[in-house]
Formats: sequence, structure tokens, C-alpha cells
Amino acid sequence: MTTVLAWSFSTLAAEPVGRKGSRQSLELKERLIEHIDAKIKILQTARSCVRAASDTGALAACHAQERKQMKELRNKGRQEVQAR
Repeated sequence: MTTVLAWSFSTLAAEPVGRKGSRQSLELKERLIEHIDAKIKILQTARSCVRAASDTGALAACHAQERKQMKELRNKGRQEVQAR
């Protein structure tokens, strides 16, 4: 995911501001924002899980679920990049 984001940010930086062809840049920004929002949602769910956890086993389950969701999000992003 870091590679995808780094590539995406470098692509954005390479686009001149105010260029007529900035539609792709806007689409890229939208995808990045959606990706960030998805990460925030996963982290908020993990925070709620940790707050509700009553023992270390429950904390471990929260952490495992967060890792699983982040991995799925990362894989989805990679698939989208490869599809282009």
C-alpha cells in the first residue's frame, strides 16, 4: 500500500495545477480520499473493539481483525492498480 500511495502522490505532484487534463488528477485524488476514508473506518472499528475488550484475548482478536481488514484493503488497492 505504501508503494501504491507513494506512486499516487508522486503522480499527483507531477501534474501541473490548472491543466486542462487534470481530470485524471481529480479522479486519482478521489480514489486516494476513498482509500484514506476506508482506513479511518477500519481504525475506528478497531478502537471501538479495543475499548470494549475485557481481556488480552479480546485485544488480540481486535488486532487480528484490524490486520485482516487492512490486508484486504491493501490487496484491493493493488488489484485496482494492476487492472489499469
